[in-house]
Amino acid sequence: MLKVRRFGPVTQYLMGVLHVGQVYYWCACYQFGDALIDAGAPLCAAELLAAVEGAGLARVAVTHHHEDHIGANALLRRRLGLEVLAPAAALKPLAQGFALRPYQEMVWGWPELHAAQALGPELTTNHGPLEVLATPGHCPDHVVFLHHESGLAFVGDAFFSTTPKTARIDEDFAQGLESLRLLRDRRPKTMFLGLGQVVENATEALGQCIDHVERLAGEIERLADQGLDDGQIVEALFGRESSLRQLTDGHMSYRYFVAAFTRRRAAEKGAGPA
Repeated sequence: MLKVRRFGPVTQYLMGVLHVGQVYYWCACYQFGDALIDAGAPLCAAELLAAVEGAGLARVAVTHHHEDHIGANALLRRRLGLEVLAPAAALKPLAQGFALRPYQEMVWGWPELHAAQALGPELTTNHGPLEVLATPGHCPDHVVFLHHESGLAFVGDAFFSTTPKTARIDEDFAQGLESLRLLRDRRPKTMFLGLGQVVENATEALGQCIDHVERLAGEIERLADQGLDDGQIVEALFGRESSLRQLTDGHMSYRYFVAAFTRRRAAEKGAGPA
C-alpha cells in the first residue's frame, strides 16, 4: 500500500505492507526537488517505482542502511537511472548485505544488494543544497539532511517521538542523545520522519525529547549507582518490559534503552567498555 501526500515543496511517499488487511508498520520517503530521500521497504519497491516515474528524480540519498530505508534503491537505479548515494559507512552493508530477523523480513522484506556512492558534506538538489549531518545512535552510519533556507529536516530514524524509551539491540541511545543535540542546534522548523510523521515546531519538539531522555538517563544512572542491573532498572522505571520485545523476537526493548546509559556510566567510572 502506498499513499502520496504533499507538504509544500516536499512530496511524501508513505508505504506499508498489508497483513490480514492491516499495515503494522509504515515507512516513508520524501521527494525534495530532484532528490528522493530514503527509498522505503523492499516489499513496496514496485509501488514506489510506479509512483515516482515521471517525477523528475535524478538521485536517491538514504539516511542509513536499514532495510525500510533502502528498499527501492536498486530498482530505481536500474529502471530510472538514478544515482544512489549513502553514508560512507553504509556502503559495505548495502553491497554485501546484513542480517534480518523474521519480523523484519515479514514487514519489510529483503533488500536487493547494490552499490552506492558515498555522500559528501552536502546533497545537491535543484531546490538548493542540503547539509548532510552525521547523527549516529540509531546506527553508526545514520545521517540527516537539512535544507537551511526553509528549515526542513529529513531525519530518518534519528527522532521518533518526544518521549522515547525503546531501543534496538544494536542502538546506542546515549550517542543518539548527542546527535539530537546537534540536530536541535541547527534549529529546524519542520521534521520529516522515517515513520511518516511530519513534525512542526521541530526545534521545540527536539528540546522536549532531549529533556525527556536526559531525565531518564539521570534516573538510570542513579539506579545503576545503587547497584541495580538493567532488568531491575526497567522494572523500577517502567514497571514492565515493552511489548515490542516479544513482537520483535527480542530485537527492541526498554532494556536496550537502559543499557546505553548504564554502559556510558560504567565507562565514565572506568569500570566498563567505552
